[in-house]
Amino acid sequence: MTGPSSSAAVTRLVDASRLVASGDAVAAWAADVLATVWAGAGLDALYVGTSRGGADEAVAFWSAALATGPALAAPGAFPYTLANAAAGRICVALDVRGPSVTLVGPAARAHALEAARDDVADGVCRRALVVGLDPDGSGAWRLDAEVVSAAPA
Repeated sequence: MTGPSSSAAVTRLVDASRLVASGDAVAAWAADVLATVWAGAGLDALYVGTSRGGADEAVAFWSAALATGPALAAPGAFPYTLANAAAGRICVALDVRGPSVTLVGPAARAHALEAARDDVADGVCRRALVVGLDPDGSGAWRLDAEVVSAAPA
């Protein structure tokens, strides 16, 4: 094995104003887009890099809980306050049964790619999908993805 190789990247944008402004809508959209491209690709790991990772949903959830009391907090909204909510939806949509990693921060996409390459090289997985999922500042979300796999011997 000479080392991991990356496939061509796929990039899509979604206008968040057309979606319900929630982590669920973004996670579902990302999973649907990725499933149209990568379903059946034999992926066994997922690495997501995001600068936000449920932060906006967490602030809204806990602000509401503080205002109304924890007993009235919406439990159905809670999963989307977590950074790995989108990764869970994507793994289910693509039937990924191996490692699922979510990294949050300004350079999270680059770190996710590095982690996937390291894990493929170390034999932790064979075909890893690396996803960047971030708001672009205009109300749209940017989704890009590529597969990292072991290079043929």
